[in-house]
Amino acid sequence: MPHNGLIGLDLRMWNHAGIGRYIRELFSAMFRLEKPDHFRCLAYEEDHQAIRSALSGANLSQARSRIYSLSEQIELAVFSRSVSLLHVPHFNAPIFCRSKLIVTIHDLIYLKEKRFSGSVLAGLYVRALIAGIQSHARAVIAVSDFTRRDLEETFPALQDRVTVIHEAASRIFTSSAAQPNTKKFGLGDDYVLFVGSLKAHKNLPVLLDAFESLRKEGNTSVKLAIVGRKDVKETALLDRLERSNAYVCYLGEQTDEDLADLYRGARALVIPSLWEGFGLTVLEAMACGTPVISSDRASLPEVVGDAGLLFDPTQTEALKEHLCNVLKSDPLRETLSRKGLERAKQFSWDIAARETLDCYKEALV
Repeated sequence: MPHNGLIGLDLRMWNHAGIGRYIRELFSAMFRLEKPDHFRCLAYEEDHQAIRSALSGANLSQARSRIYSLSEQIELAVFSRSVSLLHVPHFNAPIFCRSKLIVTIHDLIYLKEKRFSGSVLAGLYVRALIAGIQSHARAVIAVSDFTRRDLEETFPALQDRVTVIHEAASRIFTSSAAQPNTKKFGLGDDYVLFVGSLKAHKNLPVLLDAFESLRKEGNTSVKLAIVGRKDVKETALLDRLERSNAYVCYLGEQTDEDLADLYRGARALVIPSLWEGFGLTVLEAMACGTPVISSDRASLPEVVGDAGLLFDPTQTEALKEHLCNVLKSDPLRETLSRKGLERAKQFSWDIAARETLDCYKEALV
């Protein structure tokens, strides 16, 4: 990488669930490949210790602006004056950027799916930000071909500036000969796992419907373990989880160590989402040797390949059939486990870091 200027990294979402994972994994890999004095990082003071532990030698500037606020536009614009290139890992890039700009966009759900996007104001804000990205960004990184196509169709001015760089599973998510420690969750050895926020687009009611149908028919005594952050707006879903506690174990958010154990102990991971920019939980499960049953929407088929079972996420019966087959067939689970392990090896954060550094190099020319 040319040494003629600093690279600015916006790390303010370091501690977030989804994009935070992207930030932590990508930039940790990048710091293993490049000298830390090539970078200047903007981050909240409460994250500085964790960042210094992960990114040895990081040059940190203290952030004060809230995510999605007007003040972040001012702060990022000022920060951009101190670097040659700024990489913002989300669409909330500065409209008045004073350096060269690279932005990562994970998905366009706020624009494309009104039922999942929250307020009209939020959609207008996203559109304004992406208009700024169209004007100023040297390159846009999309985390999947699905997101790239969506971006280029929705914002034609971005064509020829979008690069696909896939995510990967963290190194902690591996298959292990050791017995997974799941006793503290009260799950035993017979459970199916869902991992993700409890938001509308995750489509959790279809999974609950399939489970209820299986239990009514006497086809399973397996429990459903749910890991993820609650969305307080989803009151109907939260009420339903309370009523379903005979077979549903809501475990909240978990550490990576415990999540890896939960993957390894599960009979299968089910991801019934209607929209995913990448669907990282699929790769995490596969890297742990866990069979995957996945929606066939958005980016998920691209990530799953032929290593999992795909279904139409609007069809409860299709999901129920896959669940029956996976729960009853040891050979099927073993086949899916083997294919998943091989599939996960095709994705690497080191590769992602190298490809991102190449983007920086081209943008700095």
